Amino acid sequence: MKEHIILSVPKGSVVRSGKGSIFTIKEVPENALELIENGATWLMFKESAKEPLKKLSEERLVKIIDMLKSQKRTRDVGIVEMALAEKKSGKTKDLEPNEKPAK
Repeated sequence: MKEHIILSVPKGSVVRSGKGSIFTIKEVPENALELIENGATWLMFKESAKEPLKKLSEERLVKIIDMLKSQKRTRDVGIVEMALAEKKSGKTKDLEPNEKPAK
């Protein structure tokens, strides 16, 4: 998922976590999705995040949407809402190995 998330601040920025620790941002961390879920505002979804987000549970997607809405992050809300809508409609880019695309 890390490759579908970008920094919303320049590399080298100093950030204070919700727990009070201070750190310097060097790159998108491996646990970026969890950080977003916990309220990190210095990370953003790329448009490409829609596909991997669809693999998450609907409940988790709704929680992410609620978090992002509370932060007024409309761009990210749109990406996650599209993933949720496509998940609900059954659209997925990945086909099973023996499955043929619909005509």
